[in-house]
Amino acid sequence: MLPQELQDDLNSRESYAALRSRWGVDNSEDDLYPDIHSPAKSDVSTPNRSPSKRKGKGRLKEEVIPPADLIKPLKSITEIRNKGQNRRFLDEVGYLLEGMGRDESPTLKKASALEIVTRLCEAEFVLQAKAADFLQSTWDAFIEAGAGKGDDKVLDSLLAAFIALVSRDLGTLTDIAHRDRLPSSSISPESSFVSTLFSLLAPLSPETDPLLAITRSSAPDSQLKMLGIMKADCAVLKTLHSAIRTKARIFTSKTPISNALLLSHSLAALSPSLLSCICLPILLQSLRTQLRSATECLSDLENGPPKRSDAKPASSSSCLGDLQAVPFGVIHDLFALLDGYLLGQVSLIFALL
Repeated sequence: MLPQELQDDLNSRESYAALRSRWGVDNSEDDLYPDIHSPAKSDVSTPNRSPSKRKGKGRLKEEVIPPADLIKPLKSITEIRNKGQNRRFLDEVGYLLEGMGRDESPTLKKASALEIVTRLCEAEFVLQAKAADFLQSTWDAFIEAGAGKGDDKVLDSLLAAFIALVSRDLGTLTDIAHRDRLPSSSISPESSFVSTLFSLLAPLSPETDPLLAITRSSAPDSQLKMLGIMKADCAVLKTLHSAIRTKARIFTSKTPISNALLLSHSLAALSPSLLSCICLPILLQSLRTQLRSATECLSDLENGPPKRSDAKPASSSSCLGDLQAVPFGVIHDLFALLDGYLLGQVSLIFALL
């Protein structure tokens, strides 16, 4: 007979079967259908570690947040990559801008400008140039090199071609025009960009247009020489003319390329709000000049050469070729400029009423 204390202790203890069930001794880890009523291993407490402590540590592990510098949003990574690409692009073409520096020789300035204009005919180069803000830097380099003042007809022609290529993207063209603004006492400050283009357009006529001389003649060296253009510069203009006509994809292949066309095309692409009354006299003068040239071309086409008895009638293709000499493109752009300016003035008057 056991003492009373031991008997009470045995009665208060769990049975062996209850202990096996509570500790999950009979539950195999490989059992495909475990007893859902049996306690899970993660819930089983040990003498030195309670279930609540284990669960608490599990929650702490789940709530650990990695450092912010280890997780970069995709946009930031893309921006960093783009900055690297832009830096490499500027390193590759930086020598061209350096070649147009103020202290460089005129020959180097024109060669660098021609290289830029030629490469801007390539779509991939244009995309990289826009991303790296290369076009604005190129405009600044042209101005620093002395273009736009009328002192160098070749450099001015390269500037006109550059702006015509930029005008294929209206956003970039407008951005350059808005960045270059001169302080003025008028309601809207005058754009130095627009005034520079108009100053290049003002003296142009069919007799003084360098690129038009190349368009109208297969051997324009004599006429270019009359304009004060040296023989070495004639080669630059011929290369420029060929690039604009065949690679730039601005005009059709049969459009007569001229400085006036490049400038008027670029100006017509701008918003009329950038035009000021200061530019109106130049616009009207250029329009009169181009209309007079068109009238002369059409008159010559109508009268034709002196007829002979054995002369063959002119074919339709030859007549069409003669019509291509008429500056229809320039006249269209100038009328568009005038129309936009007048409509802007009318809108301003109604706004003030």
